[in-house]
Amino acid sequence: MALQIKNRDNTENSSSSAISNGTQIEKWFRSFSKKGGTNWNNLPELMQSYNLSEAGFIAFVKTYLQAEKKD
Repeated sequence: MALQIKNRDNTENSSSSAISNGTQIEKWFRSFSKKGGTNWNNLPELMQSYNLSEAGFIAFVKTYLQAEKKD
């Protein structure tokens, strides 16, 4: 099974949708665009064993960006 991950619930464009429609690609988004908050409590079962969270995501992004600054 494939998983398409988006940052927000409103970021799917027509090209992306055209590819995934009619397939078994599961879609998940990290945050809500209008009501705020995150969607981690609806993380697909496929990903639940990885102990992922918003705090972990933010830490990963900070570490990544700091490493990019050094290059």
